[in-house]
Order: sequence, then structure tokens, then C-alpha cells
Amino acid sequence: MRLASRNGVEFGEFMARIPLDVHLQVRSNARNNNQTMAAYWESAVDQFLQDHPWDLPFFKWKRSKSAIERASLTEKDPALIWKQFCVRLSPELSEQVEKITKQEEVSYSSFLYTVIYWKLGKESGKETGK
Repeated sequence: MRLASRNGVEFGEFMARIPLDVHLQVRSNARNNNQTMAAYWESAVDQFLQDHPWDLPFFKWKRSKSAIERASLTEKDPALIWKQFCVRLSPELSEQVEKITKQEEVSYSSFLYTVIYWKLGKESGKETGK
């Protein structure tokens, strides 16, 4: 995580990697909810942290793919493209993400992949994390 500010607004910046089809679904859901991508991610992380599903017995962290793994997957199937981008969160949420990722020994990218997988599951009415 990197702390930064823009136009006097402070935020934490996290690198994320998710499958392209998931990224496109997030973009569509954000538009449908009249939200920017930044607001959608902020809301998703906030809701995830409030619900703390990692305490549930069936919960599993989603593991994001490394650059080498992504390249290998894309060679086998071009449909398996992963999107890398930055997620900006408020300082308060950023601190909580820092705490949970250390506590759960999970990368920021895997944390954010799990958050969005969980959020999309909630929006579709499906339980996720199994």
C-alpha cells in the first residue's frame, strides 16, 4: 500500500489484479448503481470489513495470479486475461485493510480479489467464499 494525496484528499493506493471479465462486471455494476469505480470499490471494501466473512467456517481467500501465472494462463486461453489496476481507499479503510491482510497473511491483491468476488456474489444473491 502506498499513501498518497490528490487535490488535498488523502488515500491509500493498493495494486489489484482480477480477471478481466470480473473487472467488466464491476464496471457494469458501478454504472448501474450510479457510482464511480472508486466509490464502488470503497463501498465493497467497507461492507466486506463490516461483515468480516473471513470468520465464517466455509470462507476461503481468493488468490490473485502473479504476472508469470497470468502470462501462462493467457497463452493457454486468451479469455483468461487478468486486469491490473490501482484501488484507492480512504485512510481509515486503508488502515483496516493493512491490519486484516497482516492478520490473515494475505496479499493486498488477493484481499481485493476476494472482496470483489464476495461483493458480486452478494449482489447476485449467491453465497461466496466457499
